[in-house]
Amino acid sequence: MTIMTTYVQEDQTLYGEVQFVAKIKENSIVIPSSIEFNPNKLLVEKVEIKSHNSNEISLIVFLASIQSEDQGRDIAEKVTLEVLSHIAFLFSIAFEKPQFCGGHFFAEHSNFDVFSKSIVEPKLSPPDDAAHHVLLLTTEHVEQLKTQLEKASSLERLYFLMFRSALQPKSPVEKFLHLYSILLMLNNDDQESIDAFIVKEQPSVVKVPPVASWRKEEDETIYTCLRNSVIQYRKVVNNDSFIAEIENHLPRLIELTKKAIELNT
Repeated sequence: MTIMTTYVQEDQTLYGEVQFVAKIKENSIVIPSSIEFNPNKLLVEKVEIKSHNSNEISLIVFLASIQSEDQGRDIAEKVTLEVLSHIAFLFSIAFEKPQFCGGHFFAEHSNFDVFSKSIVEPKLSPPDDAAHHVLLLTTEHVEQLKTQLEKASSLERLYFLMFRSALQPKSPVEKFLHLYSILLMLNNDDQESIDAFIVKEQPSVVKVPPVASWRKEEDETIYTCLRNSVIQYRKVVNNDSFIAEIENHLPRLIELTKKAIELNT
């Protein structure tokens, strides 16, 4: 990697681009060609999304009128996390933490680089398509994603970040608890409100007697029961049949959480 530093005047602004690469967990995604959009964020000209293979995607953030390389990298990292959060929300895909792959910057009205760190193509692992579901982004998918990325409100950005974080843990029990905590936040920490929402969205949901002794005698949904089983009796997380039950209901809880976010934004 080449590094070159040149001193510039205090009032000299910089332009440039920064690249991050994110590895996809469990599922895979294929982008037929690059996606470009304007995130409508201060100091950001555009963002370009590409897929190197079905297990990793690359994001290049193009910056304008920034004051330093550090500022540019910080802005690019925040934009990258927001983009990954939108993709995670729209397609229920989990990402690992994005990795910085370099960038280069140049002074306004100048032909030479002020700060230069060559963008390095990451070493990519071959996709295991036989074990994972592969999502091919169609033109409709791309347009839907661009619309979300360009017009999302600050509240949507916050909830999408939380949703992406909820999908990151490897343990299905951790994912389940993170997702349920989002439902709690959206329902004023009231489990009866959560169950009412779940029953409305999933009328055939299984209901069982409450696990917690302090709760009312009314039955609760299987999602609330599983959550309370972990909170009340943590030893159940080492039980294979219980973990299998969590895994069985996790996909539907993901969709319920997405629906709850959509209704609150």
